[in-house]
Amino acid sequence: MSNWAFSLALLLWCGVAVADDYTFTLDWVHDSKGGPAPNGTNIYRDGKLIQKVAANVSSYKDPVTAPAGQNICYEVEAVTVSAVWPKSNKACMAMPVKPPTPTAKPSTPTGLTVTIESASAIRMSWQNNSSNEASLELRRKTGKAPPATKNITGIPAGTAAYTDEGLPVSTTYCYQVRATNSLGSSSYSNQSCGTTLAK
Repeated sequence: MSNWAFSLALLLWCGVAVADDYTFTLDWVHDSKGGPAPNGTNIYRDGKLIQKVAANVSSYKDPVTAPAGQNICYEVEAVTVSAVWPKSNKACMAMPVKPPTPTAKPSTPTGLTVTIESASAIRMSWQNNSSNEASLELRRKTGKAPPATKNITGIPAGTAAYTDEGLPVSTTYCYQVRATNSLGSSSYSNQSCGTTLAK
């Protein structure tokens, strides 16, 4: 008899808009090893069946409400016309601790400097002066007139360096950085510029 093998990966949770309410993303891989094709997949959370999905589905988002630190575990199993196959490996992750609610905007980063790393990369570093930021944001401008501006968002809180890659050769870029949270953004830091190397 052919057997089913599953590989289940539990990705990082996302979403912190509601207290203790998070969404877990599951991904899994079917390997029938020559057996019959499945006509569905069962999804289990902490041993309880929570969802049945079609055979062509290999990902599922599960919003969970539970105390911070509680372990959440998932398994999946293939279902065919004639059988329910053994469950996958178990993938677990603890409910994250909700960040404290900020009471003020974050402080402005200072001392931004740039280092030219190559013909296509510029590295920035700065002093992070905030303990209540949710993320950081870089503003990049080209050195030509009129300048083209791009915002690089979603840099993790606590970061004090970033490498901007995939840039064209011999091109000047100017950068500023600011911190953000749910109450708003700090002012931008000082501006620092650099030119990528020629090949």
